[in-house]
Amino acid sequence: MRYAFATILSVIVPLALVLGLMPGCGGEEEQAAKGYDDKLAIVSQVNGPGTNSYLLFSTKTKEAAVIDIGGELTEILNVIQTKGLDVKYIFFTHGHFDHVMGYPAFAALFPNAKVAMHRGDYEDMFTQRDWIVNNMPPEFVERLRSNPTGKIMYDFEPESIGRPDLWLEGGETFQIGGNVIRTVHTPGHSRGSMCYQVNDRIFSGDLLFDGTVGRTDLQNSSFEELVVSVRGLYHNLPDATIVHPGHGPSTTIGAEKEENAVVTIDTFYVDRAR
Repeated sequence: MRYAFATILSVIVPLALVLGLMPGCGGEEEQAAKGYDDKLAIVSQVNGPGTNSYLLFSTKTKEAAVIDIGGELTEILNVIQTKGLDVKYIFFTHGHFDHVMGYPAFAALFPNAKVAMHRGDYEDMFTQRDWIVNNMPPEFVERLRSNPTGKIMYDFEPESIGRPDLWLEGGETFQIGGNVIRTVHTPGHSRGSMCYQVNDRIFSGDLLFDGTVGRTDLQNSSFEELVVSVRGLYHNLPDATIVHPGHGPSTTIGAEKEENAVVTIDTFYVDRAR
């Protein structure tokens, strides 16, 4: 059953980037930060071309961080405003337009928030559109240009993001209240893919999904590096760790290391990768 779902997802994900049909998780949840009289609240919203954006905040200090902005964050903005949150950080898991193109409008509301991403993916944003035109099938490019959501992606100007405040390499830590966010460099889907671990959660971007992994037929992607990155998560995180991906529903490290259709703890399937 997991393989069947992963096969379907491997088709839906690239289409979702064009058609905006990707399902995702939504809602709010809280958990206690270990060793601290605080709780981490997580709000997720599907936006833009089916991208999962996440708001993390301390219920005690009201400090907050946002991970990925693929479109208008109406629900997340409502939570920020009603709870009076202080947005300290905006983190990008990678620089593909479906994860960053909502940033300019959002950032205008929070000019003091620090923006963080990997330098490699920032640089690749400026050649991303040309790479797609020159390397992807013509029908893919035409579908992108002809669909309203896809056209927004295609026309997005990375210059509108400006220069990030913080360059990430992996191993950095940031705090929101008593909750420590740890960065993990996980190349594969892109050369600068980053995951963000906090308490018993990891936000995996397009590296690891429920039942499958991110595509590796894109600019500066690598299936070999992706396998190493995914297995690094399998080896270094407890099985109960909840994985919040860039598209689709959440999963756990334990489920993926045993049942993922493309990369498990001891097997990988090149023919199932994209």
